[in-house]
Amino acid sequence: MAARQRALESAAISREHSFVLMHGWASVFEGWALAELGDPDSGIPVMREGLARARTNGSSLFLPVLFGVLTEAQLKCGRVSEARTTLAEALALAARTGDQVSLSELDRLAGELCLIDGADVRAEQHLRVALERTRVQGAKLLELRTAVSLSRSWLASGKRAEAHDLLTRARVPTSAHFCRRFRNDGMGGQRRRDVRVARCRQHRGAGFEFGRGELRDGQGDHARSHATSFSRRKLHRHSIQLE
Repeated sequence: MAARQRALESAAISREHSFVLMHGWASVFEGWALAELGDPDSGIPVMREGLARARTNGSSLFLPVLFGVLTEAQLKCGRVSEARTTLAEALALAARTGDQVSLSELDRLAGELCLIDGADVRAEQHLRVALERTRVQGAKLLELRTAVSLSRSWLASGKRAEAHDLLTRARVPTSAHFCRRFRNDGMGGQRRRDVRVARCRQHRGAGFEFGRGELRDGQGDHARSHATSFSRRKLHRHSIQLE
C-alpha cells in the first residue's frame, strides 16, 4: 500500500511538471503495487500504459529494468505466454542499448520461465549466469534472490544439500553486508556527519566567507593564512592525482 501511495504521489508531481518519462516510471510501479496487492487485472494494464508513456519521448533509460518488473508480475499471476513475450522484448532492448544493469534480473527471469517449461538444464544455465552477474555487480539482494531461484530448481531435482549450501553462502554475506551498512548509517554515521558539519563551520568561521562580515576583529590575518594554506593543500592533492 505504501509503495502504491508513493507511486501515485510521484505520478502526480510528474504530471504537474510535465515529466513524461518519470510519469511513465511512476505508472509502472503503481501497476506493480496493484498486482502485488492481488489485482493483476488492473495492475498490468497500468504497467503497460506506463511503459508506453515512458517511450514517447524516445528514451530507453531503465526500460529493460521496467520490462523485467512487468515480466515478473505476469509470471506471478500465471500469464506465462505474456511474460515470455515481455522478457524477449526486454532482452532485445537491453542488447540494443547496451544496458548491463538489468541483465542479471532478466537472466533470472529467463531461468524461471525455463523451469516452468520443464527445461531444467537451460534454467540452471540462465540462473548460474545471473548469479555470477550479481556477484560481479556486488548486488547483494539480487544475488540472494537469484540464489533462491537456483536453489528451488536444485530442490526440484533432488539436490537438497547443494541448495542448502548455496542459500547459506548467499544469505550470510548478504545479512552481514546490510547489518554493517545499518551500523555505519546509524548513530555512528550520524556522529561522523556531525563532525563533518562542525569542521565545515570551523573552516567557514576561519575565513571562507570574507565578504559576509563573519570575522571578528583580529581574525582576518589568521583566517586568510588558514584559507591560503587549505587552498595550497587542495591544489597539491589534485596535482598528485593528475600525475
